[in-house]
Amino acid sequence: MPITIRKKRVEFFIWSVKVNYKGDCCSNVSLHPAADIDILKGFHKAQETKRVKAMDNWIPFGEGEYLVEQALLVTVNDSAVTVDDVIVEIYADQQGQRHLRGRGRVRNILMVELLEDSDDLDLLLDFGEGFKFLLKEPNLHAGKVFSPDVKSVLQFTPQNPWQQIPPDEFEALLSRLRILTSDLGS
Repeated sequence: MPITIRKKRVEFFIWSVKVNYKGDCCSNVSLHPAADIDILKGFHKAQETKRVKAMDNWIPFGEGEYLVEQALLVTVNDSAVTVDDVIVEIYADQQGQRHLRGRGRVRNILMVELLEDSDDLDLLLDFGEGFKFLLKEPNLHAGKVFSPDVKSVLQFTPQNPWQQIPPDEFEALLSRLRILTSDLGS
């Protein structure tokens, strides 16, 4: 028997998937796992469509790989961790829509320290020559090695378009940051 959800926030955990339903967006939600998966697929497809439309034409670079001169993971508390050897890739899908993904190396133990300050991390990217960007709360995927002397690959993709930052504003932001380091050499 289906249940009806009205004006409440409900979190469904199905295997390792978490979805938040708010308001009246989901009435007649089934308790059967197969039906819940169908609801999740429809929900995620609608969310992905909205996200892609909102991100049309925000990438000012052509297809290719771009070396980032300086990259930092930052929190709202102005703590930061450097990300080394960052490369941003711009690629086109079958419809010709440009997308961004990137990778670099980070000390995971320092990233964990950042996450103790805040659950939301932003990524500052400096491509040089006035091309400085803030990527708000990107999707981050990193290795699971937490030894202080080990760096692992950090992969990132945007959830929202990045914001270009004027060079003087970028420098002011950098001067406020408390950059976390380990006692070991790079």
